[in-house]
Amino acid sequence: MSIREYVHIEPEQENRAIAGYYEVEEELLIPVNNQEVLCILGYVCWDNSCCGSGGCRYVSVPGYIVDYKKAIDKKGRPVSRVRKITKSEEQKEIKDILRKKIRNLQIIDI
Repeated sequence: MSIREYVHIEPEQENRAIAGYYEVEEELLIPVNNQEVLCILGYVCWDNSCCGSGGCRYVSVPGYIVDYKKAIDKKGRPVSRVRKITKSEEQKEIKDILRKKIRNLQIIDI
């Protein structure tokens, strides 16, 4: 069982990198198999890249919630513990749920 920490990012806060930035729009807690899955809805924009500009919306799935916002990091951000989703049938089920719930976006990191 792979349990890891997830540091929550404040919605609508620009997180800048070399080629662009990303922002979290919202967090979703989706019930799956008598557990809750943490899903992060956001968008990315590459506006400082040498090969052009663009952007897209995405969903990142850190995993099943073990402890939701039970700690605070050194910067004052909430931290949850999540269990990575490793079984391909569970990943497929979650992708199907997300595709029905939120259209036209890229699903990453399950």
